[in-house]
Amino acid sequence: MADNNKQSEVETTRSDAGIGTFLKGNGKGTFVLVPNLQSGFFADKDVRNIAALNTKGSKFILVANNDGYHNLFKLNQDIE
Repeated sequence: MADNNKQSEVETTRSDAGIGTFLKGNGKGTFVLVPNLQSGFFADKDVRNIAALNTKGSKFILVANNDGYHNLFKLNQDIE
């Protein structure tokens, strides 16, 4: 999961944003939070879209950010 970075005027701090979250599913509708330091997933920009990409032998998460670089995360089999 990823959310957006709500920009505001200089005097006001962010009010609704996050750094992304990886929830590991068990295939039965239950999910466990994997901490960001363990998963390596940090989506702390102005996220507009997120997509799973599957290639031969690897899986990736593409995070599209508004007005900036996109992020590409390779899924580690140990966490997956």
